[in-house]
Amino acid sequence: MKQTMKIFGATLMLALMMSTVVMAQDHVKRQNPQGEKPSPEERAERMTTKMTQHLGLNDLQAEQIGIMNSSFTSSVASIHESNLEKEQKKTALKEAFSNYEGQIQNVLTEEQFNKFLKAKERRLEKRKDRKNGSCSGKGKKHTKP
Repeated sequence: MKQTMKIFGATLMLALMMSTVVMAQDHVKRQNPQGEKPSPEERAERMTTKMTQHLGLNDLQAEQIGIMNSSFTSSVASIHESNLEKEQKKTALKEAFSNYEGQIQNVLTEEQFNKFLKAKERRLEKRKDRKNGSCSGKGKKHTKP
């Protein structure tokens, strides 16, 4: 009887561990069904949609920004896929973003560009928080154990 209970307990523990792994994988699949990074075109489209909503772009601005986003995401993908050293990639990415930001500034109104810069600051702050091991969001900050 004791041996049966041990086997049952071990089987139950194994089943619980396996279900946790399966649920974690399912969560990842829901975030990105293909399990891959979005293509530069998909990223550009998503960026344009978000910028149109958050910055209140008109149709002409949205079209121009869409073209810029497409060019920017393609150049970033090329940099990431290149054989450049880490520091060279970092410099090339900074230059690409600086050029992109200059183009964006020529299309947006002053108010829209200020919103764009504030959103950029928030993204950088979130990235910095994640890098330092804390989660920012509503409520108090959480740190990794």
